[in-house]
Amino acid sequence: MAGRARLPFLALLGLGLGGCNAGLVGATLAVMGAGAVISYDCPGYLTVRLRDELTGAELCGEPVLARDRDRERRLFTCATMALPHGTWELRAERGGASTSVEIERPARCERWVYDVELDLPTP
Repeated sequence: MAGRARLPFLALLGLGLGGCNAGLVGATLAVMGAGAVISYDCPGYLTVRLRDELTGAELCGEPVLARDRDRERRLFTCATMALPHGTWELRAERGGASTSVEIERPARCERWVYDVELDLPTP
């Protein structure tokens, strides 16, 4: 008789544990879903090089202003920096050399690096 009394208790205990497991699985899926939404907008990466036309020397650490509509970023030459997707206008603060680059949204969040070279005009 005591064995039969334990059967409903074990069944309820199993349902309770199943509920906890379902809750944990649900919470895990929610966190993974939030991570997928956050990582959906993976940036592209950009390396800007500024070259002195007169000497051919590469100038590192020079500030470059990047603009895409209402977004603006300050980059530095010789450094690889993240930029969201868009068409960015780049202008070196030194010498005013400029160009544009289109950063595409990478497939499956692959790391794409765009290399851009600006030539510092001779005086």
